[in-house]
Amino acid sequence: MTLDTIVGRMQVGDTLEEIHEGFPSVTLAQINTIIDWYFSNQVEADEYLQEQQAEGERIRQRIESDPEYQARREILRRRIAEMTRT
Repeated sequence: MTLDTIVGRMQVGDTLEEIHEGFPSVTLAQINTIIDWYFSNQVEADEYLQEQQAEGERIRQRIESDPEYQARREILRRRIAEMTRT
């Protein structure tokens, strides 16, 4: 379970209990501790989360620009199109 997952769920309005229901391996006490830490360190935490999001975007762009990836994706698109026509 990552910080961005817990904080992200909280930011869309999930309660601590709803977050726990979605991720039962994390206790309510742990979720509460994470949320408390986040609010106590929000500036630094948000900077970290933005850096992680930017890194994820860079990785996605690198993967999607790979010719082999593009070829496999096109094959999948064609197969999906064929399946939906039948």
